[in-house]
Amino acid sequence: MNIEQFKAELKRLVDELKISEIFEQIENADFEYNKSQFTSLRNRFIDGDDNSDSRQSLRIFIGTLKENTKVSQTSSLHYQQKINVEFPQQSPILDPKSYATLKNITGSYYLMSLPSSKAKKGIIYQTPFKIYEDNSQFYAKMKGGQYDYKGKLHLVVPVIAMTLVSNYSYKILHLTLYIGANANRPLPILYGTFSGANSNGFPICGKEVLLRTDEPYEKLERQELNLQEILKSENPTIQKIAKYFFDYGTSFIKVDIDKI
Repeated sequence: MNIEQFKAELKRLVDELKISEIFEQIENADFEYNKSQFTSLRNRFIDGDDNSDSRQSLRIFIGTLKENTKVSQTSSLHYQQKINVEFPQQSPILDPKSYATLKNITGSYYLMSLPSSKAKKGIIYQTPFKIYEDNSQFYAKMKGGQYDYKGKLHLVVPVIAMTLVSNYSYKILHLTLYIGANANRPLPILYGTFSGANSNGFPICGKEVLLRTDEPYEKLERQELNLQEILKSENPTIQKIAKYFFDYGTSFIKVDIDKI
């Protein structure tokens, strides 16, 4: 998606009054924008100042977005062109115990995460995620907000580690998940951490949870969940996850270069 298509999409969202989605997409995109103006506008809507004047100001702000000239030529090409995520043809053969361990955690999941931009509003993302086998090797894929991701699993007992690369735009997400020393059965929940870079290019890391589901990956959809609401869930597992993320201050760490 080029800059003009991106602007047109955002203006359509303004007309549909999907304001929070607009700010999220701008924050996650690789375009340049005035950070202070962005924050000021977002705070206006958070404070309930959602009227025609505010929406017109948002349309004007969208018009000021421009290509990110600070990224390298290589990164720019990655942004404009689809990346073919490929893996080495010759991969180490897994020993029987490692193969069985990874085989037991294959399946569909929801990746539960607390984005820093939504933390104070008590919103967590529920993102479709799948661990699967291909030619006796194990991989993961994820349906992100704007991009799909794919990566190879590495077993380093008692954890699995992976680097997921997006198919469009040069975005990378590192995940490490605890499975225990003997994962001899499907695990309903995997707890772990993520690390990567936020939309401003600063390092960020935090908590992640994989929640197993019986639904096929192809039918799963990305959703926003309200922590206050899912705390009331009759499902004890969902309640447990909500409590795990409830103290958003302990759920992620991000580097603020301006304060260094």
